[in-house]
Amino acid sequence: MDNNLVDQDNAVKLLQQMGARVEILHGLLCNVKLSREGIEIEYVYTVAKANEFLLQRVKPYPLGAGMFTTLDDMIEYIGYDVERLANASNSRVFSLFIEENKKLSRVSYYLENLFLNYNVPKNEMSKLNDMISEIENTIIELNDKCPKI
Repeated sequence: MDNNLVDQDNAVKLLQQMGARVEILHGLLCNVKLSREGIEIEYVYTVAKANEFLLQRVKPYPLGAGMFTTLDDMIEYIGYDVERLANASNSRVFSLFIEENKKLSRVSYYLENLFLNYNVPKNEMSKLNDMISEIENTIIELNDKCPKI
């Protein structure tokens, strides 16, 4: 028996116990949907041959969550992530936060498209670098001075 399939079955059971709707797509690709505090949360994970789990959040905004070497670690991460999103949803600026994250995802796509398809002059690259660094530094500063939830 294939151990990946056994782990996949275990993952499905654990996620369903958390209230998730789980849809297995093509054997080793799985779509997980949950709803907390009125937020639709969706993940996709792939079971690799080496029995590793590549997890990505799809909703409320896309985010690569990483590679997990055990099923328990992946399930724990999903539970933690869902609780943090549910807690953050109480913020008055939550919808703005979601939109800004979606915007950052689009910017990442545009940036990749730019460099894969065009010869960008060095001075323009320098401008982009400065703008991106400014955004990054602002976020880091806010992490240091805003109160924790």
